[in-house]
Amino acid sequence: MSAARLRFAPAGQGRARFASAGQGRTARELWIAIVIAWALIFARSIVYLAYEQSFFDSDQAITGLMAKHLSEGRAFPLFMYGQSYMLAVEAWLTVPIFWIAGPTVAAMRLTLILMNCAVAALLIAGFWKWAGLRPWYGLVASLFFVFAPPFTSAHLVEAGGGNIEPFLYVLLLWPVRNRPFLFGALLAV
Repeated sequence: MSAARLRFAPAGQGRARFASAGQGRTARELWIAIVIAWALIFARSIVYLAYEQSFFDSDQAITGLMAKHLSEGRAFPLFMYGQSYMLAVEAWLTVPIFWIAGPTVAAMRLTLILMNCAVAALLIAGFWKWAGLRPWYGLVASLFFVFAPPFTSAHLVEAGGGNIEPFLYVLLLWPVRNRPFLFGALLAV
C-alpha cells in the first residue's frame, strides 16, 4: 500500500497505527446502506402505520391492551394474555412509545417498524462483518427482508407476537455464539 493511501490514526499503546483511507469509505457506505434500508422499510410499512384498520385484528389488540396496562402500571404480564407459551416482548417494547405518543395502533406499529429497522441494520452489518460483503451487496442481499412483498410486510408489522422477534433474536445471538455465558445471559433476557 502506498504512503499516499495511508493516513495516520491515533497511536495505540505507544505504537503508531496506520489505517487505510478505504476504511472511512466503507464505514460511510455502511451507514448509507443502512439508511437506505430504513427508508425502504418505512416505504413498505407506511400503509400499516397511516391506516390503523389495515391488517389489524383482535390478537394485535390484545398486545396493545397489554402494553397499555404496562404503561399505566395496572399489570405486569410476562406472557401474552390467553397464551401461556408466548412471551410478551412486543408489549414490553411498546410501552416507551406509548408513554411518548399515547396508546394508539400507530404507536404500537411504530415499535415494530423500529424493530424491523434494527433487524435490517444488524443484517447488513452482519453481511459486511461476517460474510465479507461490501455494504451495498449486504443491502442487496437483505432486500428479501428490507423490501418484502405486501403480505409479508403486513406480517412483519403485525403485533401478534413471534413474527419479527426471531429475526432480531438470531441476529443478536449470532455475534456471541462462541461465548456461552454471554449467549446464555442474552438468551435469558
